[in-house]
Amino acid sequence: MPQGDASNRRANGRTVSVLGPAMVDGASLSRRQRQIMAVLALHADQATSTDRLIDAVWSGTPPKSARPSLQNQIARLRSEFGPSIIRTGPDGYRLGGATDVEEFAAIARIPTSTPGLPADVVSRLERAMTLWRGRPYDDIEDVDGVDAARAQLEELHALVEERLAAHRLAIGDAAVHLDELASLVASEPYREHRWALLMTGLHRAGRTTEALEAFERLRTMLDDELGTAPTYELERLRGSIRRDALVAPAPAVDLRDDAVPASDSRGRRSGCGRRSPRLHRTCASA
Repeated sequence: MPQGDASNRRANGRTVSVLGPAMVDGASLSRRQRQIMAVLALHADQATSTDRLIDAVWSGTPPKSARPSLQNQIARLRSEFGPSIIRTGPDGYRLGGATDVEEFAAIARIPTSTPGLPADVVSRLERAMTLWRGRPYDDIEDVDGVDAARAQLEELHALVEERLAAHRLAIGDAAVHLDELASLVASEPYREHRWALLMTGLHRAGRTTEALEAFERLRTMLDDELGTAPTYELERLRGSIRRDALVAPAPAVDLRDDAVPASDSRGRRSGCGRRSPRLHRTCASA
């Protein structure tokens, strides 16, 4: 991402939200306006030609009135949010505001093992979660790059969920968040890191028997459905729990999981997005 372009967009003071239906500064938009803003946000630091924008907004089958309709919608957006919300140049249109995607990705990629109070880390991660309102770029389909961008962001979202749960455990909230940990496991049961979080939370809440039962459920699921076994790290975690030797965050598993994908959110598709069960081993250790 060209740093100058991003800085210029932030300087505009407007925020375009596309982690869910597109909005500008929290304001609702018409369907066409949402589509326009989603496409421009997807290619935030690149110009989008008029023809490419029309093709994306009308899914490859634009009516004869598409060009004047597009210009009318852009004029309305500029009237509502200022002339620089969408910039026009010789190579097409550019977004003129910061995006929630950029803020979300920046928080997700901050190494949470850096010095600082655990509560501060939790606060940052909770901020990232408030940005997530639904499916990224929800207003557009069949646009070049959108599937890869969604997959990357969904993986970042999954990692933020796991990091937040781990750091809440680190500040002693195990019993409070057990339902949340169980929901994380249920939502993506092949992410073994989530089982580690649940086992740790149950054990720290004084429910060691249930923690060991969770491991057995995982082992049975993997054997029945995939013909595999839990990772060595989870085996060690189970052993630590059985010996009642667990320490924060865990002796064998770094529950904070700092290994966040480094590629740009508009880059290649992550192998860990909405994964096939066959990929659970790689994704659990990502």
